[in-house]
Amino acid sequence: EEMGEGLRLDALATQHLQATFRSPRGVGMVISNGLSAIRSCLTSLTKDNPDIQSGFTTMGSQLITVISDMLPTEYLNGVNFGKFAASVQAQLRSLSQENDILDGIRNYTSLGNTDNLMQVLSTSLERMMAIATEEFGQNTGFNVAKYISSLNDMLEGTSDSLAFVKDGDQKGGLGSVWKGVKAAIEGLMPSDQLSNETYTEVVAGTQDVLGTFMDDVLTFVRAFMDSEVCWKRSEARPKVRPTVCPSGYTFVSEQWCMPTSGTSKAIRASCPEGLKAQGSWCLQSCTAEYKTFLRICKQRCAGAYSIESPLMCGSAQGAIAVAIVEILAKTAIAAVTQVGLVNIALSAGYVFVSSMTTVLNAFVNFAKPFGFPHCPADLANTEAMSLEDALARVRERASATTT
Repeated sequence: EEMGEGLRLDALATQHLQATFRSPRGVGMVISNGLSAIRSCLTSLTKDNPDIQSGFTTMGSQLITVISDMLPTEYLNGVNFGKFAASVQAQLRSLSQENDILDGIRNYTSLGNTDNLMQVLSTSLERMMAIATEEFGQNTGFNVAKYISSLNDMLEGTSDSLAFVKDGDQKGGLGSVWKGVKAAIEGLMPSDQLSNETYTEVVAGTQDVLGTFMDDVLTFVRAFMDSEVCWKRSEARPKVRPTVCPSGYTFVSEQWCMPTSGTSKAIRASCPEGLKAQGSWCLQSCTAEYKTFLRICKQRCAGAYSIESPLMCGSAQGAIAVAIVEILAKTAIAAVTQVGLVNIALSAGYVFVSSMTTVLNAFVNFAKPFGFPHCPADLANTEAMSLEDALARVRERASATTT
């Protein structure tokens, strides 16, 4: 009898969940509410001394409430939901003490590394998914886990987008946002409910919270930015075509060798000794002031600008962390208006993203303040820019973008 009652409640709860997932408005609402719950932890995590347990407890409580709103009252009064809620909070308390989580939050709060923050949040959702399948009835657990997974899809798309935005690749950032939203929608809604109208309605219901979440993260990151940085110079690696043929073959034209006799087939030539084959070219080594980066030579950081990152150099006096330096790269050439971003989205085929005004605004806000010079050619003997001059440069650019 008890098993029969459990099956009945499982079926009832599943019916409620699936009804929500069939509605574009319902999906937009539960995704938006879930993102708001995740966002609620940021205040506790983005302090001088982060209170991870408090942040996780707040997020867990709000997510439990969001999930409870999707379930019938009769199911909430049963034992399964109470076990789920208690297990979630216990797991999140434990999670807040794990070394990987502590390190991830530390890297975010002390270095501004958004990848670490998003990984921490994603891990917390993965733990909740496991609890849902364990504590709820079979079908209820599956549908609740599917919902939490859709939030994780949104986070993963956001994480990728933030990485692109920080590198100045706004097209990549917009594409990643859309991929995350699309994956979340398609992970929840039945395929027969998917249409352009569906995507439009769900985007309208989620974009405010998603954009605000992204803006919160990027605004916090900007608090760490030190303006004593410069872009690394790049030079093309000198290259030549391969010309070396093996015995029995004769070089006949660009990169090709023909047999001197017989009916053997043509083969591609090899690179001269000391050169590296790359595609159809042989690349020479970079000079001492530069280091190899695929097909180009990237300037080495040195002297006053000794802190390395893949794209920029930071002043030792400014104590700029590698993660922070990387964030600044390329943003000066990014679009700094919503109109510009809409044009980028439309030209790339991201029609639905072009209506995400709050997300676009987060991109714009992050792009505006930056405008850094290339590093001097003689970097090893160059003094760092004074703080006063650096501040003046940043203020001048910020002023220029608002007039």
